[in-house]
Amino acid sequence: MAAVRTVVVVGGGTAGCTVAGVLAQNKNFSVILLEAGPLINDNQERDFFGVLKSQDASVTHRSVSLTQTTSTDDYLQARGLGGGSAINAMVSVRGHEDDYNNWSQEFGCTEWSWSDVAPAFDALPLNLYEPNDNELGVVGEALLRGVPGAQRCALAWNNGRQSARIFLDVAQQTGALDVRTGAVVSRVCIKDGNATGVELSDGTVIVADDVVLCSGALATPHVLWASGCQHSAIGRGLQDHPAVMFSTTLNKPAAQGFVVTSHASIALDGVLDAGQMMAYNHLGDASRTLGGLGVALTHVWSRGHISVDGASTRVQFNMLSDSRDRHAMRELVRLAVVHTSTHAMSAIGAGWTCDENARPCSELLDMSDDELDAWVSSHLGHQSHAVGTCRMGSAQDPNAVVSPHGQVHGVSSLWVADASVFPRIPRANTNLPVTMVAARIANFISESARP
Repeated sequence: MAAVRTVVVVGGGTAGCTVAGVLAQNKNFSVILLEAGPLINDNQERDFFGVLKSQDASVTHRSVSLTQTTSTDDYLQARGLGGGSAINAMVSVRGHEDDYNNWSQEFGCTEWSWSDVAPAFDALPLNLYEPNDNELGVVGEALLRGVPGAQRCALAWNNGRQSARIFLDVAQQTGALDVRTGAVVSRVCIKDGNATGVELSDGTVIVADDVVLCSGALATPHVLWASGCQHSAIGRGLQDHPAVMFSTTLNKPAAQGFVVTSHASIALDGVLDAGQMMAYNHLGDASRTLGGLGVALTHVWSRGHISVDGASTRVQFNMLSDSRDRHAMRELVRLAVVHTSTHAMSAIGAGWTCDENARPCSELLDMSDDELDAWVSSHLGHQSHAVGTCRMGSAQDPNAVVSPHGQVHGVSSLWVADASVFPRIPRANTNLPVTMVAARIANFISESARP
């Protein structure tokens, strides 16, 4: 009988809950899940703005630069057990099959083509929910009527927020899972090229046979650096989906319920699903009279990086630094403005606007390319979909930090299983792809421990 291996999972967000839950169901593993934040109550609040307000202690705000010309922007992320899956809008999208074929063909991750990941998506124990007619909301319904190809969102909802903690619920029945919140990991202990455990901020050392980093694309690089890992590609390759928001003052307050219920995938420059329009039934205002249309570029070329200079950290996304992204974003914004003028979209409010001064969206159509680029840059947002800072690839690839199975190159028994490892951001809200990737890497870890 094989000896039981102790695994420490660092980070209890979507990826960490998934990895810990999958491994703990294997009788050959004893799993310790360490989360720096608190327990996030998994309640029946459908309104994610309401969740953000009620779970304020579980939200962290980072200072980042979205573009090469902006100094600081606020980057919101979850901090607590369940991570983003416990506080987000629950939109669940797999991405385009070419995203994963690209991982395989361009980045050498041969076990990550669509034929490999599609069964993994199918195997996830998640119940996705489609809002019914009474739950669509006025903006959600207007998008369905006004934009060709729009469809209802698949939501991770099951009479409550269906977070990644469903993996923990199953695994905790085995008794092989120890979940600890408020546990801040300072570094991974590495001896002779082998990970031997982790050290907490209070100096406590937890010995382990394997360590799996799941702190997310913005935090996992810091853990690696603090642990003495000096791979030149750590922190590079950063991506997110650049986005802008249009708004309208609704004719009547939005009903309580789901905020995001419908979306439309848009082809740009011949690329399918390269852009996304997402209906927001309200934007979190107290009166719920401000509706929104989120416009995001999902097929992204631009890349940024994270760097450390002493005690100072700089997160630079470099959004729209690639001319292909700027061109596609202009096309997407102009198309979205046209859709806001349809009867279905315009009839629900006082007219769609593009800034805090209630400037009509239609004025964007009169701008030159340079003028529109400037407007986009000054109103640019993000989707909290950071990926790519420790990407997968072969040991011969100088830009790959981990193997296609998630093991850190040059360090045995050390793994990364979060959005850091994505070779390129998929055309999707990232929560579901993160869950799939984490589950697959957990299975790879299980396979590596076989006698």
